[in-house]
Amino acid sequence: MAQVTLESKLARLQGVVDLTNHFKGKVHLVPFSQPRKIEKSQPPHWNGSYTISAQDIYKLYFHGPSFQVLEGVQKDGDVVLGKLNKQIPPLTGNNNLMLSVPVLVELCFQTAGIWEIGLDGALSLPRSIGNLRLFENKVNGVPIFAQVKQQHTPEGERYFDARVIDSQGLVYLEIDRYKTASMSYGVEKSLLSPIEKLIKQN
Repeated sequence: MAQVTLESKLARLQGVVDLTNHFKGKVHLVPFSQPRKIEKSQPPHWNGSYTISAQDIYKLYFHGPSFQVLEGVQKDGDVVLGKLNKQIPPLTGNNNLMLSVPVLVELCFQTAGIWEIGLDGALSLPRSIGNLRLFENKVNGVPIFAQVKQQHTPEGERYFDARVIDSQGLVYLEIDRYKTASMSYGVEKSLLSPIEKLIKQN
């Protein structure tokens, strides 16, 4: 197991240095030669129901082309589905194992963010993750989705559980207890309309 931290230093006048701890966590390591766990589940139900398009999503989000990871977002009961945009740069090369895929984590973050925008009328930023589990995840060319479900602590604090899964039921990763920090300014009403329509769906 490794203890990791992400810190930054900002040098100010008179030689004062501000140290900020952005992130800390524990990484459980396994030998590279050890077979990765294969996790399978029921494939997601992506259908012809109302979909928020990438065009509407990226009027809100400020991400550049490499991280415009969403092709669209749908609602499936109490689960929000985000479909991976295949037009972003390839996730992997010839038979390379992907032990950590930031794009797939970002897929979960942005899908959860769309749901929060519809509820709160404001953008939010990632704050913390309880656990991130990675599985055998060779991309096989089939559609890939984020499945995100809103949960609440006993005290009423919102968080999300999420996973990335493909149309054949292969699970790529799971995220537990993802929490966000809401930004202080709201979203223009005209940009909210497509998301509010999704929230109101049964």
